[in-house]
Amino acid sequence: LRSAGLEKTHPEFASLMKEYDDGVVLYKAEQLEVWTKSTVTDSAIRQYYQDNKGKFMFPERVRLAQIEFDSDTVAALVYDSLTRGADFATMADEYNSGNDLKGKGGVRGVVPVDADEEAKHANQLGVGEISIPFESTEGGYAIVKLLGREPAREKTFEEAGPEASNMYQEELSKRLEKAWI
Repeated sequence: LRSAGLEKTHPEFASLMKEYDDGVVLYKAEQLEVWTKSTVTDSAIRQYYQDNKGKFMFPERVRLAQIEFDSDTVAALVYDSLTRGADFATMADEYNSGNDLKGKGGVRGVVPVDADEEAKHANQLGVGEISIPFESTEGGYAIVKLLGREPAREKTFEEAGPEASNMYQEELSKRLEKAWI
């Protein structure tokens, strides 16, 4: 297009091409001055983590198991069995309508106390207690068992590593970009 002489005969095209050229130059300069200088080293991430530990926190969490049901009738029958001493894990493996929980005894693992309705219900229980059936997040019904509690705490470096790396690189890039501009 340039060889066709359009820049000389069409001022808007000439302006657009200048904007394009300036953008390429700016992109290359930013790449040299910001992106290539914002490489992340393990020691820099460790130092960033040490200086900012308060930013890397786990909220209060609960360990729970749950059984999901499509109907409230089945939920009520299973709840009755549980109150009469049936094993929660066995009942979960047999009756869970949630495929991701089958074969795991209904164990979901550790989740923040406000993650969903199931976690909120579990948070109201004592360790080892089970809830009455309630409407679940998935639209059916659920029974949960509180397996344990974990208070809010700082993450270890290993737990916070990817998050710390991303935050460090973002802050470094912003600092380099601001200095460059």
